[in-house]
Amino acid sequence: MPTLAAAAAEESSDDEEAVARKRNKKRDSWLMRRNPSMMALLSAPVALTPEEEEDNEQSWAEERQCFVMLLQARMILRRLVHEKMFFERKNQGDLTAIEVFRLLTAQKEAPETDFVTEITELKRNLLSEIRKVNEMEREVDALDKSIGLLIGNVYDVKLDKRSRKKHEEAAKAKTDTLSAVKLEKYSNLFYLLQTEPLYLAKLMDCIEDPDQVHALLDTIILTLYGNAFAPREEFLLLSFFRHSIDIVMSHVNKASDFIKQTFLPDMVLTYNKRKQGQDFLVATLASVMQKFLHAPVKFDLNARLIHDTMITEAEIQTGVKSTSRNLTDGECAAVPEVQAEINKRVDGLKSWCQQFLDSIMESVNKVPYGLRWICKQIHDACHDAFPQATEDDISKLIVHFVYFRFINLGIVTPDTFGIVSQVSPESVFSLLQVSKVLYNLFNITPFNPSTERWMVPLNEWIMDHADITRKFLHALIQVDEPEDYLQVDRYMELTHLVKPVILIKPRELTLTHEILQENLSDITLKSSDPLVTIMKELGSPESYPNESMDIQLTLVNKFPVNEQVSEESVLYNKAKSLTMQVLRQLPPEIAKSSEPTLADILEAGSAYAKEKGDAQLQPLLHDLKECLAKLEAAGKVSKADGYSAFTKAVALEIANRQKIREQQKKELSRLHASMRNVSRQHKYLQEQRQQYLQYRELCREGQGKTKVKGKLTKVRGPFRFKYLELVKKGVVIDSEVPKLVQKVTKFEITCTEPGVFRIEVKIPGVTAEPLEILLDDLLEKKSKNIEKDVRSHVTLDVNMTIFLINKLFNK
Repeated sequence: MPTLAAAAAEESSDDEEAVARKRNKKRDSWLMRRNPSMMALLSAPVALTPEEEEDNEQSWAEERQCFVMLLQARMILRRLVHEKMFFERKNQGDLTAIEVFRLLTAQKEAPETDFVTEITELKRNLLSEIRKVNEMEREVDALDKSIGLLIGNVYDVKLDKRSRKKHEEAAKAKTDTLSAVKLEKYSNLFYLLQTEPLYLAKLMDCIEDPDQVHALLDTIILTLYGNAFAPREEFLLLSFFRHSIDIVMSHVNKASDFIKQTFLPDMVLTYNKRKQGQDFLVATLASVMQKFLHAPVKFDLNARLIHDTMITEAEIQTGVKSTSRNLTDGECAAVPEVQAEINKRVDGLKSWCQQFLDSIMESVNKVPYGLRWICKQIHDACHDAFPQATEDDISKLIVHFVYFRFINLGIVTPDTFGIVSQVSPESVFSLLQVSKVLYNLFNITPFNPSTERWMVPLNEWIMDHADITRKFLHALIQVDEPEDYLQVDRYMELTHLVKPVILIKPRELTLTHEILQENLSDITLKSSDPLVTIMKELGSPESYPNESMDIQLTLVNKFPVNEQVSEESVLYNKAKSLTMQVLRQLPPEIAKSSEPTLADILEAGSAYAKEKGDAQLQPLLHDLKECLAKLEAAGKVSKADGYSAFTKAVALEIANRQKIREQQKKELSRLHASMRNVSRQHKYLQEQRQQYLQYRELCREGQGKTKVKGKLTKVRGPFRFKYLELVKKGVVIDSEVPKLVQKVTKFEITCTEPGVFRIEVKIPGVTAEPLEILLDDLLEKKSKNIEKDVRSHVTLDVNMTIFLINKLFNK
């Protein structure tokens, strides 16, 4: 009888066989479905040995594992492709409302949820403070001018008759140059042009005469924005370039047109003339240039010229006339001695090109920031406008501006930029050869055998270094925006403590004035434009003597600060913030349709909040719907399309949340810095205003004193004059005094307080209201060449009234 153990072993063996049969059956079934042609083979009885069965089992396990791995790889690849497509759509804001909803519910809420509100409120407060400071600055300027006029009046009174005549002649000669009034208008004009560069960009687009373009660019870039680097001027100058690039982009049809058909290359060339451009060329090229000029180099690769030179030298040395002068170019190149000399020169040219290249590559971070940013703007603009253009095609524009119109000039004319003191004629040709090779390298363009036959041996070196130049050009445009790099924004301009000053020549004033007047209608859209206002006040352009003389022009803003935070922008940002808050609080199952719009989700959310009695969600939804209704009334959103454009804006903010937060932090930092600046400016102006008020009072008191027996005594009056006497003196021009009583009418002039005079008109039987005259007002009218002071019932001559007051109260 078999033992229990043996019985159990036999039963276990039967179970294993059953499992194996079942597994084989499943395998056969699966293989038949995958490949029906195998049915015939599998259905035929085949006797297998145990070893073969074991091999088959092992082979099947390996095949199954391969199939599973392949299936998993396909699933992973499909998921990666899907995620990549979703990532691209997310970065472009091209998400549906339900995708935005799911993205928000999966994203943790950042703690800085109120940055937009803080920034908006800070901007409001800053602009309010700037307006107050602007008003106080105008008051201080008026006080300064008033003090100057009072002091000038005292000076005029002290002049004797002969001195006064000389003074008047000098004043007349001065008016032939530039009057104070004209200079003030020019200071307003150039402040407006400097701080609103769009005018200049439009003006450059209007000019066709190359001479005018070059002259105006020198005035704009080197004079108006300064030859040396300063953050404020650099920021404004780069704004000028930004507007110019936008205007150029509206004209060009392909990337190469940037160079051929626009004023932009001349702008960049003039920009590179500034001090930081020259400093860069000296720092980058001086060392290698000194070595190059002291080395005995010959880089002429023309085989015929080399062959002829060798023959000439041999004839001089031996006295034997050569018979091999009339060889072809190919025959000359085949001469072993010529070939050896060419190889030697090619190796030397490669070596020096490598040294110049290394020096340029190492200096990528020293290239002037402005030039790098300009190239970045051009690169990005062309990349967006011409998607069919290759990266190498667009890079050729950067090469044109950075190498050909900048570094190349330092290589071929180093003495012009102060890199070296002088260059010999022999070295000039060698430098041209180096420049030519580097130019083709930066453009990644081999020399053409049909046109540059002798330079073809450099092609291998050029192509070997192509990737290095690509990396250089890529690194060159990796720069921050001006706001971040220069730490300047438009609010900084409004909070400057010191007014900007430029040195400008009279001929530059006249040239700018003339060109603006010729093109005014093309660069302004309406008659109320600030530029139109200033140009009307300036009148026609004039020519002045001493055109080479420098004028120190303090730039002054003529117009009050009227910037304000757009309420629509505030409302739009508030709506985005509310949308994100609402979507985060809604449950995932709220979206009932497969592709709901934002409007559908908000309606479903309102029903959900009402059903649940959610006291926190209901007010948010109410505020959000109110904001969207106001935005729709303003034409900013549309409920008809489910707020699709607004949904895209929300999606973009979510996708770039971290980047936006960083930008907001930087903006907050700049706004706080501007607020500190405006507080300092306010305090400074308050102190200056107080000092000016005190000083003006001193000046006014000095106007009302005269010497009596050697002592200064205050003169108050009254001084009495007959009406006809004042008419005869020219003080009274016209009045409402009836002719019948003019003979008996008298005027009494009294100084009520320093600088303030009261005139009482005494008419028999009539009580006339007294006149109050301020000396400051009279002097200001005189400075503006206003001849009459028109009052309610009398008109006075400004100059004669000042003369009478000085005679009576300031002897």
